[in-house]
Amino acid sequence: MSRYVMPGFNPYFPPCSTRSAYGADGQHPLLHHVLRSAPDRAEVLALLGNATPLAEEAALQQAGAHMFGLFVRDLPASYRARGQQLEAQFRIMLEQTQSLVMQARFAPGRSGAEKTVSGHAMVMAYVAVQHLVGARRMAMDLYGGR
Repeated sequence: MSRYVMPGFNPYFPPCSTRSAYGADGQHPLLHHVLRSAPDRAEVLALLGNATPLAEEAALQQAGAHMFGLFVRDLPASYRARGQQLEAQFRIMLEQTQSLVMQARFAPGRSGAEKTVSGHAMVMAYVAVQHLVGARRMAMDLYGGR
């Protein structure tokens, strides 16, 4: 038996495992890209200044989980059908969040009124990403039947 392992494969994890397919954290590559591209809390707070309060990340994530729970009703009993329905609903939120993140990152110039629009886009993207994190957590809980 040959000991040669093709580049990119780990002999201790099967190719279909989430660890090798989606990286060590088990996130889908598109979700990982959105989370990496999104503005972080410090960046948004720097735009807002001290005048405008911003909800805590945990509260935003809880709101996202609640919102996702409202979107998903009457889940099927089988794991495959349940997973497909959850994936379809989560994909809608993921694509919307990706759109907001791209608009925030690639907004036009940052002078005068455009700076206000750009700051608003950054806040919207940050909130959407936090909602997405909560929705992902809720989807995984619902998939597991909890």
